[in-house]
Amino acid sequence: MLLVESPSPSCSRIALLVILCGCFHVPSDGFTPAAHLQRSLHRLVLCAGQSSGEPRVYVETIDEGQALVVDGTFASLYRPGKVSTNCVWDALAVPMLALPQERRRRVLLLGLGGGSVARIVRALAPEAEIVGVELDAEVIAVAREHFGLDDMALEVIEGDALEFLRSDTRSFDYIVDDVFIGDCDTVCRPDWFPFALDLECERLRTGGGGGGPGGGRW
Repeated sequence: MLLVESPSPSCSRIALLVILCGCFHVPSDGFTPAAHLQRSLHRLVLCAGQSSGEPRVYVETIDEGQALVVDGTFASLYRPGKVSTNCVWDALAVPMLALPQERRRRVLLLGLGGGSVARIVRALAPEAEIVGVELDAEVIAVAREHFGLDDMALEVIEGDALEFLRSDTRSFDYIVDDVFIGDCDTVCRPDWFPFALDLECERLRTGGGGGGPGGGRW
């Protein structure tokens, strides 16, 4: 379950309880897919953080699919033939189900990465205009080559998320903020994150919503 609540005083504080059935289904052996994925990713991050011979952006094959590793951190997961990730990216996209189909016209993804959230959003809103902002050109290139980024009909913008919020005047029905900076040992939210929340709220259409590690905006 995910409790989504706005951390920003400029947005209405409406809590949304989301049941992520796919992540919490317990098979007969009692070992959940989410737990298995968590263990695999833990091993991956440890290996990525200790490896000095790998490029800073690369794709690692794990049991669950293709993992995008950026600066020693696990940044995206692609499961060929599947929409969901059974991981955190599902939780960022699923709250959009609270919006009726006619309110899923335009979606903004800050921190596009390999497109894990974008793939779920596209499935939930087949006709939506989806804008993805990603700072790292190398991440975009790898996602296009290995993660089918160009197959999702996205508007991909290479640039800084904060600058995009300041300069782009479009409004959105749903906004996902998944921006992190730093390497394996120092990964964190950027210093401007609290300020960006207010800008995100300004970009939301009336009645729209959003999701991110810091909470939701409704």
